[in-house]
Amino acid sequence: MQLRLLRRLSPLLAATATALALSACTAAAPPSEPATPSAAPLEAEGAFAEPGTAATWDQPSADAAAQAATTAMALFVSHPDDAQVWWAQLQPLLSTTAARDYVGVDPANVPARRVTGPSLVEQDASAYLAAAVVPTDHGAYTVLLSRQGGDQPWLVESLTPPPSASSAARS
Repeated sequence: MQLRLLRRLSPLLAATATALALSACTAAAPPSEPATPSAAPLEAEGAFAEPGTAATWDQPSADAAAQAATTAMALFVSHPDDAQVWWAQLQPLLSTTAARDYVGVDPANVPARRVTGPSLVEQDASAYLAAAVVPTDHGAYTVLLSRQGGDQPWLVESLTPPPSASSAARS
């Protein structure tokens, strides 16, 4: 009788012994030094970069914003044969958010074809933001720009078509 009982319990005892052995192998050892969180997850989520030189609004800042707006707009309204080349040139001029917003744009669908005059820049309440009005053959686009610091480049946040163009596009 005891032999039968042993044969029945044998698989159960073997499974219990295996489970105990495995749990001992996976027990966490206490850390020898405190863990330091990695900055990588924050960067992957779009955390702000460490600020550089404090930004100020002066004529060189305004000139740099105007140049950035004109350069980005001239590229945006170009109609290249290769949309991938267009995107590869445009993307570095965009903020991370703008790059996500404009990644699917087909340059063939941009109604303007060329920039027709200089950009007029308006300072925002912050030295880190600027808006530029850029004239094109399809009307004046508004280009919103931002920068992370005084030593950082102006990047495009948005390229907004003239009101008449955007209302016509909705019709």
